[in-house]
Amino acid sequence: MSRNRRQACELISDLSARLAERLIARGIANNIAAETGTEVADDIASHWGGQNVYFPFDMAARRNAQIYAKFTGDNHDKLAMEFNVSVQHIYRVLKIMLTAEKASRQPGLFPD
Repeated sequence: MSRNRRQACELISDLSARLAERLIARGIANNIAAETGTEVADDIASHWGGQNVYFPFDMAARRNAQIYAKFTGDNHDKLAMEFNVSVQHIYRVLKIMLTAEKASRQPGLFPD
């Protein structure tokens, strides 16, 4: 078996196991979770097989929204530790999110 084929099989197997773990954590019986994890992983492999699929390591938009939602006004350090980023990064995220929020509430001065 080639290295690429082996890695692909490991990826599908890992996906199956992770799906099963999530289902078990939600109270689904182990055997049903394992079967469902395998079915979903196989379906994904069948549907996207042969394609290069990229999963971004850092889901910045989602994480930024979570940081903004958890911000209380004085918890920069706590957020930095929770999200494993620097305090300066927390300030940047808050600035980005606040600017986006203001823009969504305020129409532009000049029409497009």
